[in-house]
Amino acid sequence: MKTKTLITLLILSLPITLLAQTYGWMNLSDRINSEIGVALLEDVQFIGQEGWIASWNYSGGAGEIFHTTDGGRTFEIQTTMCATRTIWMLSNTVGYCAGVSGIVLKTIDGGDTWNYHGTTGANSIMDICFPPGSDTGFYCGTNGANGRITEDGVIIDTVYTPYDLESLSFAFPDEGYCCGEWGIYHYLDGAWCRDQYYRHEYHMGIHFQEGTTLGWIACDDGNIDHTTDGYDWYMQPSPDSNDISLISVCFIDTSQGWTAGWGGLILHTTNGGQDWERVADGLTDNSFTTIFAVSSTEVYAVGVNGTFLKYGDMTGIDDNKQLPARVSLHQNYPNPFNVSTSIRFELNRQSQITLDIYNVLGSKITTITNGIYPAGNHAVSFDASPYASGIYFYKLDTGDYTETKKMLLIK
Repeated sequence: MKTKTLITLLILSLPITLLAQTYGWMNLSDRINSEIGVALLEDVQFIGQEGWIASWNYSGGAGEIFHTTDGGRTFEIQTTMCATRTIWMLSNTVGYCAGVSGIVLKTIDGGDTWNYHGTTGANSIMDICFPPGSDTGFYCGTNGANGRITEDGVIIDTVYTPYDLESLSFAFPDEGYCCGEWGIYHYLDGAWCRDQYYRHEYHMGIHFQEGTTLGWIACDDGNIDHTTDGYDWYMQPSPDSNDISLISVCFIDTSQGWTAGWGGLILHTTNGGQDWERVADGLTDNSFTTIFAVSSTEVYAVGVNGTFLKYGDMTGIDDNKQLPARVSLHQNYPNPFNVSTSIRFELNRQSQITLDIYNVLGSKITTITNGIYPAGNHAVSFDASPYASGIYFYKLDTGDYTETKKMLLIK
């Protein structure tokens, strides 16, 4: 009897052992390698393990969409005719993207080719959203730009606000919401209306859970606005005491959600936002633009300087990762620059590094970063707003390797 009991216990425990996985947040920014400059990742969408990241660079011009079929382990670059800031895939083959200059592009082959679909006349399109089950979508953008995207082209609707519109969300096929600078707007009965009661803050990202009147908004003041009836909004305080701006919010159901913002801040809730906790601390200081959840075990966050974080199974994530062959320091980009520039460097092993800035007289004026970095590709930003125009030098020191390069600040 004891033997049979022991065998039974072993059999019952076997599936748990075999299925055991290690989940956590990972900084996979080294997988993003732009061909046209330092990538500003603006939007991300995944369908299963296949994903697309809308991107542009700080110098303007053409854009890039980073496409993956293996959950962000590897990417290919899909080049677009304009800088892309938002993307929405209806399926693994059909989708739309838009961005700077208000141009909308469409793909019918998963992004292998992106073709001109229409123009909105806006300076920049900030978001695209298709209601559940609909092949007609909505867009919003700067200076109150809003309209619809159909299979045949773009329809420009009447501007109902002079302020920038940042984000869209539709919980029902014929009912949705838009938020932005000093406003939350409600789409009902074929028209946008002002029937929302909210705090007067800059609203950055909005999410409504499909089929419900439960909604959340990431706010510029660092808090989260929440509604249970689709009309009245109240504040859910952030645990961050520095009031760091929140930019994007997403939920997978009525309980579990995430929000992300400046300075690498990501918050997570499991009770509908009654309580939020910080996660992924220490992985990056770069600001996020969008967070997107496929499930409770697969979440993606993208941001400035090619920042790409993933929450998921960490088992074997580095199997196909090729480490740099040596330590190297890249030329800053852009250069010359006005106020802000990005500095990239590569490490062939984990190293304690310092990155210092010197003026033309050789005096150190600041240290950008000082700490332990893992092997791989890295990028940090230099904010030169306190300094005068002129020539500066930046120096990378790993203890057994140093390299210095010159850059030009023009204000």
